[in-house]
Order: sequence, then C-alpha cells, then structure tokens
Amino acid sequence: MNQSPQGDPCWQIHQRICPQGFYGKKLCNQYPFIMTRYISFILLCTMPFLSTAAQERETLKSRISSAINKWQEKRASSEVAIKTDTQAINSPSGRMVKVRLTGSLTEPVQMHLPTGQSETVTTLPYDFKVPKSALPVDLTFESPSYEYNPITVNKKEIDKDTGHTYVLKKQKKQMDMAGGTPTIIQQTIAQQQGGRTSNAPILSSDVDQNIPHSSTVNGNTFAIIIANEKYDREAEVLFASNDGQMFKRYCEETLGIPNENVHYRENATLNNIIAEVDWLKKVCSVFGEEARVLFYYAGHGIPDEASKDAYLLPVDGMGSNVATGYKLSNLYETLGQMKAQNITVFLDACFSGSQRDDKFLVSARGVSIKAKPAAPQGAMVVVTAAQGDETAYPYKEKGHGLFTYFLLKKLQESQGNCTMQELTDYVKSQVSKRAIIVNEKPQTPTISYSAAMGEKWKSIKLK
Repeated sequence: MNQSPQGDPCWQIHQRICPQGFYGKKLCNQYPFIMTRYISFILLCTMPFLSTAAQERETLKSRISSAINKWQEKRASSEVAIKTDTQAINSPSGRMVKVRLTGSLTEPVQMHLPTGQSETVTTLPYDFKVPKSALPVDLTFESPSYEYNPITVNKKEIDKDTGHTYVLKKQKKQMDMAGGTPTIIQQTIAQQQGGRTSNAPILSSDVDQNIPHSSTVNGNTFAIIIANEKYDREAEVLFASNDGQMFKRYCEETLGIPNENVHYRENATLNNIIAEVDWLKKVCSVFGEEARVLFYYAGHGIPDEASKDAYLLPVDGMGSNVATGYKLSNLYETLGQMKAQNITVFLDACFSGSQRDDKFLVSARGVSIKAKPAAPQGAMVVVTAAQGDETAYPYKEKGHGLFTYFLLKKLQESQGNCTMQELTDYVKSQVSKRAIIVNEKPQTPTISYSAAMGEKWKSIKLK
C-alpha cells in the first residue's frame, strides 16, 4: 500500500526534488517516483561522507538546491499555445477545407476528430484537411500535462471574420502543483478582405461576448481603425490588437456599418496610416455631408519635447524621433477639411511619452511630458483616453485598454443607442474610478470639439 511516510528521510529528500507529486505514483513527465526515491537514497547515504567540514557540506547543499530549482523552473515554464487558421482551399472541387494549427508546443498533443481519426501533433504549424460538408467539426486535444476545451471549426468562421476563444479548462495535477499559470489559448480565423488581412479577436472578457446586433444598416458611416500593438523598435502596446479588433466588430455588428465601410489596420506603418486617411478623403469627397466618419486609434502616442506637439507613433516609428510619427494636428486638419456631417475621433493613447506599462518612450529623465493639445477642426469631436501628462493604462483583467473597455461596455449596454454625451460621461466616470482602484494613478479621458461643432456634439449618435 502506498502511503506518505512523512518521517522517512528518503521521502523528505524526494519532496525536495519533486514536491508536486504523490508517493508511489508517476510524478512528472520525465521521472517516476521510484527513480526519485533511488536518487534520494543515494544522496542520503553519500552526503555525510562527501565532506566533514560544515562549510563544504553547505556548499554541496547549495549546489544541489540550485540544480533542483533550475530543473523545477524549467518544468514549471512549460506551456502550450495552439490557434487555428482556417481557410478554404482553392481546389477544383472546392469541397475541402484546410485547418492549420499554429503556435508552440513543449510536448506532443493528440488530436481527435469526430470521425474517430486521431493524429499526433509534435511540431507546429500543422496542417490537415477536412471535407467542407463535414463542418462544423469539433477538435479535441490531449496531452500529458494539459486538458483542453474542444475547438469548433464551423462554416461561418470560414465565410465571416469571426471567432472565439477557448480557454484551458484546467492543468492536470502535476502541472497545477508545479505552479504553472493556466494558458489562454486563442483561436484566430484569418480572412482576406479587400487586400487587408484581419484576425478574429481574442474573446476574453464580457465585452467580447454577447455583442449586440443591429438590424439597421449604417451605410453612410465610414470608419478607420488603427491598432498598433507590435512595434519594430519600441515596446508593444498591451492589448491594442484586441482593442482594435473588438471595436471593429462593434462598428459592424452593433452600429450597423457595412464591412466594406470599415478599414482596419493592425500594426500600421506611417504609409499605412497616410493611405487610410487618403481613402477617407476620397470617400468624403463623393458622399459630402451625407458621410459620417469614425477614426479610432490604439497604440503609442509621443510628444515633441521641444514644441510639445503630439504625434501618433506608427509601428515603424521611433519614440525618440517625432519625424517618424504622424502629427496629431495634421490629422485633425485633414479630417476637419472633409465635408462630412460629423467626425468622431477616439484615441486610446497618451501623449506624455509614457507607455501602458508606465515606462517611458521619450523622456530620458523618466518623467512625463505634458503635450500641447491639438485643436479639433471642422465638424469634429475628439475623445482621448487620458489628459495632459497622464498615462493610458491597460485593464489586464479584461484584456483591453482601460479606455476602450468602457467605451465598448457602454456600446454593449446601450446597444449603440446612446448620445455622445451619454457615452463620454460614462467612459470618463468609469475610467477615472477604475484607474485609481486598479492602477492607483489618475487617468482622465478628455472630450474636445471644434468651434463649428459647438454643443451639437452632445446629441450625436454613432448608430
């Protein structure tokens, strides 16, 4: 009978080597208990004879402890990340669909199909084919250290830019006890739309689910969405991609803006941003005052330390060189010259030179810079995530920027049927409160509007 003899010295050393296991059972992926017991016995018997000097015994003990800790850290860091990239295969029959598993594996994964077929996945990416007529298909996975929720690949996810997250249900006993953190596994359905690749968002919070659907078509509203997360030379902006992807879905599903009216750019360069603004100019030159414009940006903002002018930072830009940025006053001037009915700008960025993680892009002194606010022009209202020298923080618990989370939350609760004043009052109140609670620092969204817009901005509705 296997019991846990706490007084057994071999057991005590075994607990030191592999404390997460159970007596008499397989303890980890590599070593059964019987092996660790033999190792413990050998160490117990030989350690007293290795040295009689106390200092040498302590040195040996320290070396053994260090080796054990390194081994445990390596084992605890093991994780699995799988995502699917589903796309129709351009075959003559058009009846097969390719499913690609991408990500990283630290151990083999057994994949099971509903047909009874099983495949062992040892390296990623991994491609396989399924008949389109068999969709939806539920894929299940097994591995020595993890348990997964099923992945569903269905027809809609091939035809439409949509997706969902499947989260690790639980880690098996030995990984839980090793202190491993549950890994969020994301499913991404890549689509090609008008030459632009977009990815289905990571659904990880309440605003990412139960998105209201509009029965009306908002055909004269046009949106540019820039989501800059991964920079070539600067630190990434945590959750910016998820912010942009989810705002895109709310534009299309809740506000009823047609897909072709929404231009989404993830990790946009300076030329990308210029090209999208040029597209908007062409649209407004045709639609005139019938057009309504939305401009959304999530990413880094930087100030000019000399002039205090604010800039959007493209992913190919440098925080220390404003010449690589897009000057905010130039953006407002270009948008303001468009003969649109109204222009709404949302900026989930700060222009103090700080990042979402409170580090600094610009100032070598490690202090925030109070950027000079640019003045909105034309029929424009601008809502920014923070004021002056404040930082636009992430809301890590929700997987979004703090500002974007509450922006989406109000659109979700109101189903898009709220005025700009109702929207901004809610966002300003909630962000200010949550920033103090979560980050212990102030973050105050600001609203500014052009002289031509006046108080009319308060009654504007996005839907």
